[in-house]
Amino acid sequence: MLLDKSATIAAMGFQIKRPTKIQQRNNTHVLWPTFAAVTDLMLKWSSIAAILVGGGWAFYRFVLAGSDDWTINMAMTADVIPYYDNLRLVEVHVKTKNPRDSRASFAPPTDKYTLIVRNVPPDLKSGTAFDFEHGAPIATVDLMPVEGYELVPNAEFDDMAVVVLPAGSIVTLSAVWRRGDDYVSVEKLVKVEP
Repeated sequence: MLLDKSATIAAMGFQIKRPTKIQQRNNTHVLWPTFAAVTDLMLKWSSIAAILVGGGWAFYRFVLAGSDDWTINMAMTADVIPYYDNLRLVEVHVKTKNPRDSRASFAPPTDKYTLIVRNVPPDLKSGTAFDFEHGAPIATVDLMPVEGYELVPNAEFDDMAVVVLPAGSIVTLSAVWRRGDDYVSVEKLVKVEP
């Protein structure tokens, strides 16, 4: 007759626990709490690291790099077109680009965007240095729209103005973005060919 081993062992004062289905499958019940604890710890530390990286990035962008500052890259071209008699049309294109990753907004009357045409004196001597800003102004064109100007990140803009000038004259063209005491400008010397 076969004896029930578990009954015999239980009579001796020992208790036998039969393995459950979870224990029979490669002891996964033992590994699951450890895996959950490690995963939870990793998620908490990665969240802390993400907050620190985000805070460092914001500090760099707004404090160290000056994300509220503005910078504009400018270029200018001018074409002379015959008009009538001794007059010529000078077509001026001012190209601006905002190289930053933030918007630059300009609003009148505090901000200004102008094109200034100045006459170069005809009596300059050889070796004389001529300052673009000290020529006699012939015309000033306000390039700032009434509603203001918003330069979106990495976008290029082309503003055009036309000035009527006599043939044979030599002028300087100055396009200036001005905000308070800060300004960005581009200059060009043009001979109005007959």
